[in-house]
Amino acid sequence: MRYAIGDIHGEYDKLRKLINIIDKDVTKYIFLGDYIDKGCESDKVIDFLMELEKSKKCIFLMGDHEYMWKKYLETRVIKYLDWLLKYGGRKTIVDNIKLSDFLTKLVASYDTGDYFLVHAGIKGGKPDYFIRDEFINSRELYHGKKVIFGHTAFKKPYIDDYKIGIDTGAVYPDMGLLTAFNLDTGEFIYHIGRKE
Repeated sequence: MRYAIGDIHGEYDKLRKLINIIDKDVTKYIFLGDYIDKGCESDKVIDFLMELEKSKKCIFLMGDHEYMWKKYLETRVIKYLDWLLKYGGRKTIVDNIKLSDFLTKLVASYDTGDYFLVHAGIKGGKPDYFIRDEFINSRELYHGKKVIFGHTAFKKPYIDDYKIGIDTGAVYPDMGLLTAFNLDTGEFIYHIGRKE
């Protein structure tokens, strides 16, 4: 089975619980980005994912947080650091070498043949790391495929005829779920063990 997993944001315990639930029948994981920042255990999340990749096929998409860390680490331009500190980057305690190694694995999008997966959405015909409402309100398929995305948190998965949003706010107290979407069955699985 192929699973897409939404924004983790340093929620290591939730990630570990979710993987324990679905790992027995997985053939491929596709992570939608935002592994770090906001939550307190970004370093453990990175370690866990890099270890998971040794035994399972994993695709790691780049989220806006990874994009901004990459820009900052490459350029040391202060505007990128300012953005990171404004949006939870202070919680990311990862040594630069480990984070840099992880960043090299990240891709902008992934096409499964039946779905197109991105972090935030599509703008101007290509993946965009920051888009929200313009994409969510759009009413078109991407080259005939439904888009699976994260980035914008919902209390439960967002579903319409054109897209599926699976960021269910793992790091936010009023939401708090980490969600996986089974691309083969259409089922949602949460880190607490509930399925829909």
